[in-house]
Amino acid sequence: MEAEPPKVWMDERFVVGNPDECIGRLGEIEKVGINYVILRVGYIGMTSPEVTETIRLFGEKVLPYFKERGERVKGSDFSSPEMTDT
Repeated sequence: MEAEPPKVWMDERFVVGNPDECIGRLGEIEKVGINYVILRVGYIGMTSPEVTETIRLFGEKVLPYFKERGERVKGSDFSSPEMTDT
């Protein structure tokens, strides 16, 4: 069995939590100039309904926050044409 990575290592590389916690952490990441993240929602041991719920929550709670924020902040990556629905 593999050892779990240290908490510090995980805190530096992963955003995990409820929608408000994810918004906060992603906001911190954005402040240091990171504009893109990779979303991974399924891990070993998660059921399909858990993965589906994670995707739903992210789409309904987290993404709209950044989209609305991007629309308020002129010139942000979130208001660029490739990030909007067409």
